[in-house]
Amino acid sequence: MRFLIRDYLKKNLNIEKKYLNVLIDSTQSVSYLLSRRLKKGSKSLILGNGGSSSDADHFAAELVCKINDSRRALPVYSLTNPAIITAIGNDLGFEYIFSRQVEAYARKDDVVIGISTSGESKNVINAINKANDLECLTVGITKKDSKLADICHYSVKVHSNDTQYIQEVHRVILHAMALYISKVLK
Repeated sequence: MRFLIRDYLKKNLNIEKKYLNVLIDSTQSVSYLLSRRLKKGSKSLILGNGGSSSDADHFAAELVCKINDSRRALPVYSLTNPAIITAIGNDLGFEYIFSRQVEAYARKDDVVIGISTSGESKNVINAINKANDLECLTVGITKKDSKLADICHYSVKVHSNDTQYIQEVHRVILHAMALYISKVLK
């Protein structure tokens, strides 16, 4: 299945070969682990701020519905409900909007995926720390040098500091992951 990830990323990205191979390997590893966890009945929670929030919604939609081929619906949840976020932000503080939801929904062996262009968002960091405390598998989709990458079990890192470029690559990575997972769990 590595060819699926490789071909999709090569077709959609203009990345130096040395970074492309690292990106292919990390995307492949995370896709494999996520598909194994989903197959065993774990769920996945995904989160991010701003554009990354939209990416979290999109990724969850691809896996709950379908990306290309029909398959069973998968338990992937985006933690982007505005009512929940604003309630937590107002009552507890914006830095807890995701960690509080992880506390509510995540269980041991679930997968929690944080998307952050900067890799330094306090609310994403707090969510991953909470997920680690709950013995979840944690994944960061971020940039090359970031706190998020350091605290996650696995990370997919874009080797750039250009915010717009990082966001574009994140979208392609998430589509590649959704394609891989859909093929494996078909």
